[in-house]
Amino acid sequence: MKILCTGTAKQQEELRAKLNDVELSYCNVDEFVGANLQNFDLIIDFDFDADPVQKSKQYENISGKCILLGATQTNLYSHFSGENYIMGLNNLISFINKPIWEMTALNNDSADKWNTIAQELKLNYKIVDDRVGMVTPRVICMIINEAYYTVQEGTANKNDIDTAMKLGTSYPYGPFEWASIIGLKNVYNVLAAVYDDTKDERYKICPMLKRDAKEAFYIL
Repeated sequence: MKILCTGTAKQQEELRAKLNDVELSYCNVDEFVGANLQNFDLIIDFDFDADPVQKSKQYENISGKCILLGATQTNLYSHFSGENYIMGLNNLISFINKPIWEMTALNNDSADKWNTIAQELKLNYKIVDDRVGMVTPRVICMIINEAYYTVQEGTANKNDIDTAMKLGTSYPYGPFEWASIIGLKNVYNVLAAVYDDTKDERYKICPMLKRDAKEAFYIL
């Protein structure tokens, strides 16, 4: 099976660990735009979230291929008509190499096409509703956001919150550790996308998180 992937170095590293001995071809974003995607059996675009409107146009004429997109900040149905085999994947760092992938499907045909590939690659996965933020990303980012509110209010410091969450809930990381691994830019973008989609106050971004994101990434 020929697989082409684009994404950050960390995303590619996690994918290599996940797929182990499967042969993968990598390219950067610029190379990916000009690549002959029809030459590959599976296309993995971890960078789809960055510009879904423009990037979806790249896949309009790709037929018969399964296309796997990093889609934690958008949904699939807003960008595709249903003529492609499109799957979404939780593309946040620390989740790509999990035992079970969290995924969305554009339609039943996409899910069936992916199931055949997943069996060949021996991958376990769970399909969730095609919604902005999926399930795990919105939950984890909301927890990180609440942790920021707790620090902002002076209830506890970051280290104490990380320790309490790991000991009290058996999470592998505390909220601030997880934010560092995922990347605060990504946490901010997921929260912003989910809030814009739902207008749910639970996802309204804490001012301290906004400040830290601005200081760390100069993006806001």
